[in-house]
Amino acid sequence: MFIYLKRAVLVMMLGISSAWAAPIDSDDSILVVGATGRTGVLLVQQLQDRGMNVTAGVRDVEKAKRLLGEDTPIVQMDLLDKQSLSKALQGMDALINAASANARKSGEELTKKIEEGGNVALAEAAVEAGLKKFVLISSMGVTQPDHFLNRIANNVLLYKFEGEKAIKSSGIDYTIVRPGGLKDGASPGKVITFMQGDPKDGTGFIHRSDVATICIEALLTDQSSKKTFEIVMGKGPMNSDFVSEFSKLKAD
Repeated sequence: MFIYLKRAVLVMMLGISSAWAAPIDSDDSILVVGATGRTGVLLVQQLQDRGMNVTAGVRDVEKAKRLLGEDTPIVQMDLLDKQSLSKALQGMDALINAASANARKSGEELTKKIEEGGNVALAEAAVEAGLKKFVLISSMGVTQPDHFLNRIANNVLLYKFEGEKAIKSSGIDYTIVRPGGLKDGASPGKVITFMQGDPKDGTGFIHRSDVATICIEALLTDQSSKKTFEIVMGKGPMNSDFVSEFSKLKAD
């Protein structure tokens, strides 16, 4: 509670309204955090395909060069190092956080530091840097303490939920995307089903490429502002009017 109160005071001191939102322009600079992950790589590639100014935020610069190419702008950052976050966000206009703990192997302490503490620090740095928008890739099931992933992966969903709360309380404009089970490979071109409320019977899968698409669409429209939603792959052909889909969703 003290952490969230501290952030609220910071927002007021900086003169930033909790309701402010500025549109993302085509020449704005976008930071993808966790850009060497399987979803992060797709985010960078899709943003590049759209002609956006994208920078890859990574811990391992050499790995990023191998995966993303020498021509991709890269900045070294670590979610556990607040100073590196502030430096990485200099000159940025918005960010998409695709970073995630390897929760089954990391242990609970590190999982908490990355999923909760990392988003606390990243949200604070984003507010200080005056970013226009923060898009977070979270997960379905975060509001369900008895979810099986908490049992087998060091309470990862509980800490993801705390990370969501940090972003919501920071004062920055945001969109939180909660995908179902993640699949690799090219998009199958199936309709994307939107849900809200993290329903316990809400199960399903979605391809990482489609998650990347939704995150970018959410970044570029005000209709996704201050909204949290779940997405899974449905039946039927892909829907393309995502602004309309975002407009149907309730704000937090």
